[in-house]
Amino acid sequence: LHHPPAVGSIAWRKRLTDAPGLAEVLARQGAELILHGHAHLAQTRELAAGEKRIPVFGVPSASDSRHHPQRTARYHLYRLEEKAEKWSLHISARTYCRDQEQFVASEQKTLFLPMAER
Repeated sequence: LHHPPAVGSIAWRKRLTDAPGLAEVLARQGAELILHGHAHLAQTRELAAGEKRIPVFGVPSASDSRHHPQRTARYHLYRLEEKAEKWSLHISARTYCRDQEQFVASEQKTLFLPMAER
């Protein structure tokens, strides 16, 4: 998605105007993960979609040159693996380091996500 769908991710005037409708669709159809842009912030949120809680990730622009820690140029690498009826999601963040003039590994985490019904 372009606009973040989780409440509180961005100023009201810049929000995804049909976020409640999207949540209704996702409650019926399912999703394991949502990626978005627009906010230009490193964010991890959760979207409530009926009984489901869907992880939502946003990252700043990979070309942002500001010094603000949440807005520094960054990108994520995602690797999904199917493991025992769950998704194993490995996230590697790469952030631009001005001193080294290159992107460097800055954060890694693994989430286990339930699979949507097939």
